[in-house]
Amino acid sequence: MTINFLPSMKWIQILSQKFTISEATVGSNTVTVNETIPAETPDEGQISLALSKAECMGTVDLSGGHDWSSSPENFYVYSKASYNQFTQVTLNQNCPDLDSIVSHINQQLSSPFPHNQYLEAFHNGERVGIRYKEGYEGDVYAFRLKPGTSDALATLGWPAGIYVGESDRYEYSSWSGQNFILKTSLTRTYTPGYKATVHPIEIDVQDIYNQAMDWADNPEGISYSCPMSATGYAPLGGNVYTDKIFMLTNGWKLAPEEGNYRLVLIGTIITDDGSERIVLPGAGVISITFQVSSQGIISMTSGLTESDKTDIAEKVWDVEDGSTVKSKIENIESDVTLLKKVETGRWKIEGDYLIIYDTDGQTILKKFLLKGEQKKAYSERVPV
Repeated sequence: MTINFLPSMKWIQILSQKFTISEATVGSNTVTVNETIPAETPDEGQISLALSKAECMGTVDLSGGHDWSSSPENFYVYSKASYNQFTQVTLNQNCPDLDSIVSHINQQLSSPFPHNQYLEAFHNGERVGIRYKEGYEGDVYAFRLKPGTSDALATLGWPAGIYVGESDRYEYSSWSGQNFILKTSLTRTYTPGYKATVHPIEIDVQDIYNQAMDWADNPEGISYSCPMSATGYAPLGGNVYTDKIFMLTNGWKLAPEEGNYRLVLIGTIITDDGSERIVLPGAGVISITFQVSSQGIISMTSGLTESDKTDIAEKVWDVEDGSTVKSKIENIESDVTLLKKVETGRWKIEGDYLIIYDTDGQTILKKFLLKGEQKKAYSERVPV
């Protein structure tokens, strides 16, 4: 898992791992990449193999050039460089031929964000297009075009919209050295030099929190607002604790990368203002599941000795009318009902006390005194 903190956007970016395809042949179940696979790569996961780059080809013949010097035009674009923010690109020069049009667009793509790090204008001898550069293939690289106030898109013949590279997604069962071993065979042969992208499938929110605290304590992040806080883990007795509650604070959000993949976030995570936890990218289809972990579930196993079996048999024969068995079952049902209320109901940390409520959300079931040197901020769990 690669986590990057972007304070200008207040994003905690969840990034993929990117490799370069060396060999991926139809019928094989192995993908070989140019790079040595690092140790932190998940033992199994999902890998996307790029088929194409995001590209828009114009529909207007501009082989005779175009003069924007007297009537400037503009359009809006976002790409990997601007983090979903549209920036205006203004065309304001006289461009007598296709090469000068391409050169002018590429120059204007450099500011205020360096879109020209990723995008490039090009021509086919008649029309002008825009695309991601070589090395940025696949569905993790998308750009979007929007008309300007004086629309250059119409002049260029570029339809407004989102443009995304294509990829095929596979699941791999293991990796070694420079090889990913797939669960299924490749359905086609993939171009060497194109991108192979590994997306995380499951992420423990605890790991994100740990990295957020490290970043906030380092010189890089110490001057910015803290991205996260945590509370909970209050003792319930018997070495059982309430869930940890992780909170995105000060406007920070989780920002998964573009692409078509699924992601499971394990752990209870909320925001301090009740807003959305996730900033979805402008392109791709990401299926995100929030899997709440419950520390309050008790699981026990035991074995029976021969003496235990004898005692049970004797006690069974001692029961004449079944009333003792019925009473014990009712006690068990009562305990299970109480456990269910604790696990699914509302609880609240108020002052130094953890208060657990009944299903009506008002009646107090249990109240615990929380001890420790560090005070916790108010926190509340409300079932929805």
